[in-house]
Order: sequence, then C-alpha cells, then structure tokens
Amino acid sequence: MSRRLAVDSIAAQIARNMGPELEYDIPKGLEGLTTQEQHAWNDYISAKSSWKASELRTLYRLVKIETEYQEKRNETKGLESSDPLFKEVREVQKSLHSEMRLLGFVIPSGSYGSQQSEGKAAKPSSRGKKKADVTMLK
Repeated sequence: MSRRLAVDSIAAQIARNMGPELEYDIPKGLEGLTTQEQHAWNDYISAKSSWKASELRTLYRLVKIETEYQEKRNETKGLESSDPLFKEVREVQKSLHSEMRLLGFVIPSGSYGSQQSEGKAAKPSSRGKKKADVTMLK
C-alpha cells in the first residue's frame, strides 16, 4: 500500500489551479517592436495580471515614448544645459509620465533623470508666525 505525502497533494492542487502563462501580443494594426521595446513591453506586461485592449494600446504608446526618451537622453550627454534639446527631452518625459499615469503606474520621485530647478530657492513662509514686536497692555 503506497502512501501519498501531504506535500504531494498540495503540490498537485497548486498545479491543477495554475493556468498557462498569460502573454499579450501588441495590438493588431500596429508596427512591431524593436528588441529594446520588446524588453520594456515584457517588463510592463508582468506588472499586472490582466490587460484590456485599450490598456494594451496605451502600453504600446508608453513603450514607444520610453524608447524615444532614452534616445533623447543619450543625445544630451555632454551638452550644456542651455541646449534646446533639453527642453525637448523634458517634453518627452512629460508624455511618458502621462502615459504611465493612464495605466495606473506610480511614478517614483526623482525618476527618469529629473533635474533640479535652476530658479531661486523659495523663502521660508512667515504665515502664522507672530511678530517679534510685542507691546504691553496697560
């Protein structure tokens, strides 16, 4: 008489409940992805368990914009910050973040090479603070 171990039965139940890996192809009617874009696509696809058709189209745009952003960032290496290409990089970055928000992804602070403002530092607020001049009441 052979005896089944509990581990075998649990493993068998898990195997029965597991479905095939979900893979999503790019939506029909859109051009194929480059190798770099395909890697980004696979990374994003694994972030969620199910995708709607409209989300896949948004993801496709996101992957394309991300590739464009990386190319622009590489072009700006070694250039001075006054170069107009930096403004173009910033616009591409804004589009990238917009597409990420549409898909519900959290944009980490300081991500994608965000740069500090070259403007003046803000003054500390004096709101709600009492003045040093106090007069005594008689």
